Amino acid sequence: MPALAPEWQHPFVNVFKLCDVDSMKEFETKGDVTEHMDKIIGKKVFKVRGVVPAGNYLRVPRTKLQSLGLTGRFLYIQLKVTPVKVFVIHIEVITEDNNLHRVSISNMYSADALKRKSNGVQLPFGKPSHRCSIFEMVWLPSEPHDAPTMDFL
Repeated sequence: MPALAPEWQHPFVNVFKLCDVDSMKEFETKGDVTEHMDKIIGKKVFKVRGVVPAGNYLRVPRTKLQSLGLTGRFLYIQLKVTPVKVFVIHIEVITEDNNLHRVSISNMYSADALKRKSNGVQLPFGKPSHRCSIFEMVWLPSEPHDAPTMDFL
């Protein structure tokens, strides 16, 4: 049975608060990334625009050598995707046995099947709508060879 997350991580962690989004010390932005206050949800949001996803991004934490130190099994991402734009989200997870796995979510991937790679998986994102979507990923450490499950709410 895996150990429970530290008490400060219950019931959830807001990564923007954890990394002090106001100072931007723990974030790296490249390209056309702007900060806004969303009127509907009342939270700070980032708009990532640009033609090439690799040239326009927000990275948390700032470098690949840093870790957020999160230990939970659940990940929720709220995003609003413009239907005609291409996007990719990469999430890198280090398991208890120090293996690195990359989960990539994109609307570029075929919706017919998910694609497994040697160190991760590519998950297709459903058709975007004009409203916000919540992506939920559940990592099942007891089944290390299976892909994470996902739901779109």
